[in-house]
Amino acid sequence: MTLGGLVDHYGERVRAHPVQELLAGVGVAIGVALALAVLVANGSIASNARALVHGIAGSAQLQLGARSSDGFPQAVVEGVRALPDVAVASPLIEQRALVAGPSGTRSVNLVGVDRSITDLDGSATRQLDPALLVLLQGGVMLPSTVAQELGVPVSGGTDRHVELALRGRAHRVGVSAVLNEATIGPVADAAVAIAPLERVQTLAGLPGRVTRILVTPRPGRAAAARTELARLAGGRLTVAPVDREVELISQAAAPSYQATGFFAAIAAICGTLLVFNAMLLTAPERRRSIAMLRTAAGYTPRDIAQMLLFEALALGVVASAVGIALGILLAKTAFSGAPSFLSFAFALSGKVAIPLTVVLGVGAAGVLVTCAAAAPPLLDLRRGRALDAVEHEQGEAGQRLPTRTRRAMAGAALALLAGAGALAAVEPAATVVAIGAVTVATALAIPTLCVGAARLAAWFARRTDWHALDLAAEGVRARTVRASTLAAMTAVAVCGCLAIEGAHRDVLRGLDRNFAEYLASGDVWVSAGGTENSLTTESFPAAGAARRLATVPGVARVDPYFGSLLDVRNRRVWVIARGRRDRSPIPPSQLVDGDLRAATERLRGGRWIAVSNALAREQHAGLGDAFTLPTPAGVERYRVAAITTNLGWGPGAVIMSADRYRHDWLDPQPSALELRLKPGSDPVAARRAAQRALGPGTALRAQTTPERDVQFRALARDGLVRLSQIALMLTIAAALSLAAGMVAAIWQRRTSLAVLRISGHLPGELWRVLLLETTLVLGTGALAGLAAGAAGHRLLARWLADSTGYPAPFALGAAQIALVLVGILGTALVLIALASLRASHVEQRMAFHE
Repeated sequence: MTLGGLVDHYGERVRAHPVQELLAGVGVAIGVALALAVLVANGSIASNARALVHGIAGSAQLQLGARSSDGFPQAVVEGVRALPDVAVASPLIEQRALVAGPSGTRSVNLVGVDRSITDLDGSATRQLDPALLVLLQGGVMLPSTVAQELGVPVSGGTDRHVELALRGRAHRVGVSAVLNEATIGPVADAAVAIAPLERVQTLAGLPGRVTRILVTPRPGRAAAARTELARLAGGRLTVAPVDREVELISQAAAPSYQATGFFAAIAAICGTLLVFNAMLLTAPERRRSIAMLRTAAGYTPRDIAQMLLFEALALGVVASAVGIALGILLAKTAFSGAPSFLSFAFALSGKVAIPLTVVLGVGAAGVLVTCAAAAPPLLDLRRGRALDAVEHEQGEAGQRLPTRTRRAMAGAALALLAGAGALAAVEPAATVVAIGAVTVATALAIPTLCVGAARLAAWFARRTDWHALDLAAEGVRARTVRASTLAAMTAVAVCGCLAIEGAHRDVLRGLDRNFAEYLASGDVWVSAGGTENSLTTESFPAAGAARRLATVPGVARVDPYFGSLLDVRNRRVWVIARGRRDRSPIPPSQLVDGDLRAATERLRGGRWIAVSNALAREQHAGLGDAFTLPTPAGVERYRVAAITTNLGWGPGAVIMSADRYRHDWLDPQPSALELRLKPGSDPVAARRAAQRALGPGTALRAQTTPERDVQFRALARDGLVRLSQIALMLTIAAALSLAAGMVAAIWQRRTSLAVLRISGHLPGELWRVLLLETTLVLGTGALAGLAAGAAGHRLLARWLADSTGYPAPFALGAAQIALVLVGILGTALVLIALASLRASHVEQRMAFHE
């Protein structure tokens, strides 16, 4: 056939059956959009981090890093420069800070550099002339995106100032320059602020100390330079490749992105099944069309195969293009920006990178799925099968499903369910395959369930003399293919939404319990900064504040709390150190292995720690085994007292005693003060008095435990917002797809409805029949989807806890189930009821139309 003929034929089909084509296209677009948005969002973080690191480091290949934010003596720099295989050594000091401007606040990584930074020739630093650094001794340089968010004017002026809070102190500093991408390259989009080295040391209260040294080895001497650096470090500093930060960011983001990608994969599977089901809706009509073309119009099998392939390609290309456009929109809006939970530990850029290869790959996958879904009618092209679609059946052609076929599908469903259970039990990493198998098995079992539901309804109708229900049951039996397809769409949609949203709520519930127990040791907390320090890792000089807080009315005692981030291999781990008077240093609900009482006593006694499950697996450590940590005092050996979840921090967590922490972190400053109140004291009044006692101009913040708990809960939901977005998108798409499919099916039945009208049935009765038939179909699918969704939810919750380390206690929520059913079925039923009302008033002359 010619291209023009193929276009004309498909154009006629679209005009005749626009709803069916739209329904199939929606499924393709959903899968493509979600897959592209998640891949782009997840990939942008690592690519942006790589550009940021290399923009600053330039030619540097190695780095010497501190193991705490207190850094190490700057004198080490001269020792590094004196090494024979080192060409350039440039010191940095990096501190987390909160910057407040005229119209906003932003957490940034404050970086102090000296003149040697330009010797590295990085794209972000080569424009920082040494003379410029001298001129900027009194202020900071801000990237253009940060300045815009803070409301700082880009052009110069005498009144460009910001409030800079770090390590518990507040400073008013001038903005010496706002630097755009042309000047500092990828740093223009990052959450950083740049100032001369000595200025940052003074602001942080760390004179003569640095946190990193970037090292450029002499040509061909990288390995020798690394050996020399390791010897100089003496086990108290970390020698690593300069791009280690990229590896740490990728690992920190992995659990959350793994969960997001996993959920998106399930949504894409559901979208794919919606495509196949939508194609099944059109299969009887397509098969009749093929039979007519072969027998009456003389088309060859090759011509028909070309037509079907062209239709599938056209639909796939258009739907994939729409999905790509929607995916890019999602990536730049709903999925855009650096995740807030990573901002605690890293300076990130929110810039979205959209690789062409990813776009083309996802689009090609959408086209392939469409072609595969459109392929079944090609079976009628086999020799001697030209009239299969119109012979050997009663009622509407192509709608009866033989008993043998239903039984075979049910048997395949049972086999898939058994295989999925065995696979999930043996290999938890294959959970996505197991959930996909459960979903497919549910769809395969639907024809048997639909026929069974219709027979049960017919039996009940005869016992109660309910004629409308009897007609509805007969309608389902007479149109088994269509009814099963719509019921399968319902089951797939309900299953996907319940599994995703149920597991999402499990994680939130686990995090809420974790944070509540974590905060229970104090009635009022005093810490530096705000939400950017929710992990409580920013230390500050606390002696004076502790003395003033101890005099606040109602305060029984003031205990120091210690927390920090420590790079352990390829992970930036959250270290928590609690005092001896803390009754429960390990949150009870987060214990995975070990005895809580024994572990608590061991933590107080010496070199015992509790570690999260992923960290324990990485070092092959069980209860009582040795576990090493690279502390500021050197590589120290501990023993494992308990194994926990990751406590809400993806890379993992370590809990130890405050005494052990003080020793191995070389007498650090606390990162919070916990106030225990006297019985009967008002926490809100005590919090207000504590804030007053801290004095004006402080960057310390007093919060009651409930206030801090609300902050943690909000951050947990913000960190998992993409899971909510995926579940919401799937729910909306499923409701609209079901409504469109059912409306299309009802509209195709206008001829049979007209026959019933001639037989004496009134429009009101026909409307009730259609609603009952819809209820039978959607109800059957919803019940099957509930069962499959509960199984999928259980598998997902177990996978989340085992693979990502997040606390995810499994629980079926009646409210969540009701919300999903109302969201999907309620929306669909309203639209279907309106379409049924109109279809029930079909003109009787339609009975004579073919």
